[in-house]
Amino acid sequence: MTEPKKSILIANIGTSDLAVRMPSSSDYLPVGFARDEPNLDKTVRELSETRKNVWFQRQKLVGEQICSELNVDFNDRHQFSFRELTQTLLDAYEENPEIWQTRIRPGRFLGVVNTAVLEFNVQSIYCFVTQQEPPHRDDTVYLFEILKKWLQEKWLQDNLEHCPKIEKRVIPTDISAIDQDALFDFYYSFLNTECDRDVTTLISIKGGTPQMQTALRVQAISSQIETQIYLEPQLDARLVLNGEPSPCRRVSYWRYQRTMKYQTVKRLLQRWDFDGARVVLSDWKETLATLETSATENLEELKASQELVDLNVRALGTAVALMNLDTRGSEQEHDNRLEILSDLVNQYSDSQNSLYRLLNLHTQCCIFWEVDGIAEFLIRMGLFYEEIIHDLIRKLDPEHGNFYFDRVKYPDDWYLKTDKVVRNSQLADRFYRLEKEMGRSSLVGKIKKQRCWVNGSWEKPLKKPLNQLFKLPGRPTKRNFLQALMESQGDSSQKEAVRQMVLAMKSLDYWSVKRNQIIHGAKGISKVRLQEALKEDKEAIKNKESINKDIEKTIDVACEPEEIRDRMTQIVTIAFNITRSELPEPRLVVLPEGTTIATAAEPFYLYSDIRKWVIDRIDRDVQ
Repeated sequence: MTEPKKSILIANIGTSDLAVRMPSSSDYLPVGFARDEPNLDKTVRELSETRKNVWFQRQKLVGEQICSELNVDFNDRHQFSFRELTQTLLDAYEENPEIWQTRIRPGRFLGVVNTAVLEFNVQSIYCFVTQQEPPHRDDTVYLFEILKKWLQEKWLQDNLEHCPKIEKRVIPTDISAIDQDALFDFYYSFLNTECDRDVTTLISIKGGTPQMQTALRVQAISSQIETQIYLEPQLDARLVLNGEPSPCRRVSYWRYQRTMKYQTVKRLLQRWDFDGARVVLSDWKETLATLETSATENLEELKASQELVDLNVRALGTAVALMNLDTRGSEQEHDNRLEILSDLVNQYSDSQNSLYRLLNLHTQCCIFWEVDGIAEFLIRMGLFYEEIIHDLIRKLDPEHGNFYFDRVKYPDDWYLKTDKVVRNSQLADRFYRLEKEMGRSSLVGKIKKQRCWVNGSWEKPLKKPLNQLFKLPGRPTKRNFLQALMESQGDSSQKEAVRQMVLAMKSLDYWSVKRNQIIHGAKGISKVRLQEALKEDKEAIKNKESINKDIEKTIDVACEPEEIRDRMTQIVTIAFNITRSELPEPRLVVLPEGTTIATAAEPFYLYSDIRKWVIDRIDRDVQ
């Protein structure tokens, strides 16, 4: 069984939240009510003549009957101290509860509490009261005690299963009830220290001074509380005189909250934080769902906004999946419901466009560099380097990786079929010579040991230990095989492109070796740290200090940290050219003239389009 969502009520209470039945009548008189309210004139006109007279004479009747009964002073204009009246009434109530329980009503506040308790099952009620120094005639500290006692007695009589706690929050004595700035600080502190952002918060501002009402409304709207519903009692003179609760409008200032949410989303998207933006909109989506079931006003507009938020959450979820290279997840997120974005992602997911995944990794490196996410940048760079070698081998292999490699028995490894390689003398010889140039090659050693080198060329397949199979041991050997494969297949026009690609790859070798050492080192990771690491290693070699052999081999051709993205751009661009594949084009953003999507600067593949798609719909929603 689903646990009901938690909720609380916070409310200003004021002099209008108390009605007392006259000793000589069945009518309940609002003790401190003196405001013009919407709907009031209409409901007064609907009263009988007798009751109209009672309503218009209420101030006099309260003075002459209730104040007199309680021995509370009033002047010739029937004005009295509300503080004194409620203090005296509280004493009388505690002394004779059976009499006063039936004569007291919480005025307009009763409608607020009934709605909160019966329809929202609130767990707690917090009332803001005044107790000023020196004492003020309109202080509500004793009113709170009356209302609390009355409500608890009423709930006991009604056998209410779950009675909420009723607590007061006294505005500090050094804050005047009309000091707007100080009240702002008081409500801000309460809302940010005592309210849970994930708890549905019902708010009643009708009581208290106008300054208290403004401060509570503004600070609540500006707070982090996700779901806010304002309960606004609709005054009906007949119901007040009957001692019955007023009906409540349910109002949500969700448009203002929406604006703040959208501003936050835009700021996150400026830093390419799709997951952060998704969390914000997912929470907002839940808030809108709660408001919808709470029967607040403007439901049609709210539902339309809710549908748009749902689509944006899907779009952002698609971006998150793409950042995780989760093709299936991205398909589930967009579900062909995102118009042009769905087309873009489907194009990316097409198995015929496998190089798009490498372009995605290149793009992510550019994004992480831009937002100073250098640890993630290095991880993606290493993955890009490894996978572009694997993908090009698959594309250039006559059987998509299965001709030269045993991908059936070893689908997750690269076991070279040496019997197939030696049939292509150009490929075999070039691969052998590249490995020999590298020094200490296990392949070269095996070829010589097993006497596969005949008449100055590699002519025989290896026999041991895997019956003609040779496992490519690491990235350098894989790159050598790729280079030999490209040179053996390409025409003369591609030779320079292959050479440039290999040089660019070699310039990343140092960073691939250094990656783990930097990430797991104790000095942290940043753009500055990358530069320092390169400088330190060069100094170590210059001073003939002991250093990692792989670093020593690769540092001479290492590019500067700022150049890593440019080398990756060069590699991925050449990869598309060599395989005669076309680079994709953005759908919503515009490429600068003479550029492609494979650059180190915006617009970025996939993500610029998704960002613009989401922001366009956000802007459209608030227009």
